[in-house]
Amino acid sequence: MRFLFWFTLALLSIAAYFFFFGADQGIQLASGYFIELALSVDNLVIIYMVFSSLKVKPEDQQRVLFWGILIAAVARIAFIVGGLELLSHFHFVIYIFAGILQLSAFQVLWDWLKGDRAELEQREGRILGFLKRHLRYDSTYKGHAFFISRDGKLWVTTGFIALILVEISDLIFAVDSVPAVLAVTRDPVIAVLSNILAIFGLRSLYSLIAKKLESWRFLKPSLVFVLSFVALKMAAADSFEISALTSLFVVLATLSVGALASWLWPHKKPHRQ
Repeated sequence: MRFLFWFTLALLSIAAYFFFFGADQGIQLASGYFIELALSVDNLVIIYMVFSSLKVKPEDQQRVLFWGILIAAVARIAFIVGGLELLSHFHFVIYIFAGILQLSAFQVLWDWLKGDRAELEQREGRILGFLKRHLRYDSTYKGHAFFISRDGKLWVTTGFIALILVEISDLIFAVDSVPAVLAVTRDPVIAVLSNILAIFGLRSLYSLIAKKLESWRFLKPSLVFVLSFVALKMAAADSFEISALTSLFVVLATLSVGALASWLWPHKKPHRQ
């Protein structure tokens, strides 16, 4: 299974950092990886909604995911490099990033308390409608290409529309994902590596877990706590330092509690009369 490959690679990378660069660097990589892994899980729900609404065939889903992962990796690298440059030149940006993380925590909490996806589906529908109005879109094409030529003009297919929506989703998630990893490390290699390993690893599991993600009912409260914690760590960096080991413990303990609680008290669909 591809996920086992990527998860094993992540663990080996963490072990290599411990051995070659010291415990602090290894702990930073482990913290960044598990934070990014948790944040990426929520993104899979959006991808599943995109594929379901557009009725993308399973074989085409893998093609969209492949190109989506490559584009997402490049975008994350650019975001991380840009974020580190801002932090190195403008110290106050650290408080902006902390504010973004806390706002993201409130948004995740609000989504969890509401308990429905209506607003999310409406937002996706508006973006989809905009794309269909401004692009030559052929909804009848049944092949695997992203583009087709017709009457000397270039048309986009359902696969390309799905790819755009997946990338828009990833860019939105990168807004809190990148500040989150920069809260635990300022090493560009560690920040990029943790993102790449999480993105490639989790999306390789998409076909197996996407439909089951909503049963993880306490994942979002766990993310709220993790986001709030890393926001505090970033905002309070000038006053007191939260060690990398403490950060790793808090992240792993919080996510473990959320996963255990979801397993013990799974989501039950309301009975409809």
